[in-house]
Amino acid sequence: MWKQALIYGAINLLVAMLVGWNLRFYAQFEAAWAGVFQLLFLSISLVWATLQLVMLPLYPRLEEPKFRTALRNSVANTGRYLIPVLGLVISTAALLVLTYRLQALGALFTFVLIGALAEGIIGEVVIDDMEPPS
Repeated sequence: MWKQALIYGAINLLVAMLVGWNLRFYAQFEAAWAGVFQLLFLSISLVWATLQLVMLPLYPRLEEPKFRTALRNSVANTGRYLIPVLGLVISTAALLVLTYRLQALGALFTFVLIGALAEGIIGEVVIDDMEPPS
């Protein structure tokens, strides 16, 4: 399982580095089109982060943990359960803003709360999918 986790972490690190590089690259231009590209990459990174919030709790539940399978399932669950995922994203954003305001909070437990929140919501979604229709 550690090899899959290493691949998962490496892909996320690569994506974060590419988004950061793109944002810095387009920030050096004063033209309006550069701002459009910055917003485009910021939007793509927010979509990626949302998929990661759904994907991380799904990953260990897979029979064969593979990045592509987990990504496909996270896209399907995000589309199918949009309201709970939107609540997860809003709650995560609120916790991150709260952490910015109260920085000691971040050192203590913000990321643990985000992980537990994602695990709880996605766990309920998976349990809901596993129940036979009545």
